[in-house]
Amino acid sequence: MKSLCEKVFGAFFEKEQGKAFTYKIELRVRNHTTLARPAIIQHIASWVPEGHTVSLDNPEIFVLVEIFKSVCGVSIVRDYYKLAKFNVLELANKTNAEAEPAVSIAEPQQS
Repeated sequence: MKSLCEKVFGAFFEKEQGKAFTYKIELRVRNHTTLARPAIIQHIASWVPEGHTVSLDNPEIFVLVEIFKSVCGVSIVRDYYKLAKFNVLELANKTNAEAEPAVSIAEPQQS
């Protein structure tokens, strides 16, 4: 996990040298009971280069970590919540809701 994080973090932060980011670690663990969730998050946070701070409320970037059995994936993304956590159905619903004009049902008038 450490070598994967170093590779991913190095590639991202080298492109963005000189900029300090706020970040949040999003962790999804499935069918894995060997490592505890808090320990995983602490280790990943320790491998983030210095100068970047944690922000759970309004992060600029997200460190997505997926662990399934003994396989781990790590990526860094922007706008994760804005893009509805990459849920295509939620994005489509949001787009449709914004595109549809508000319909109001008027009461029939009595004459």
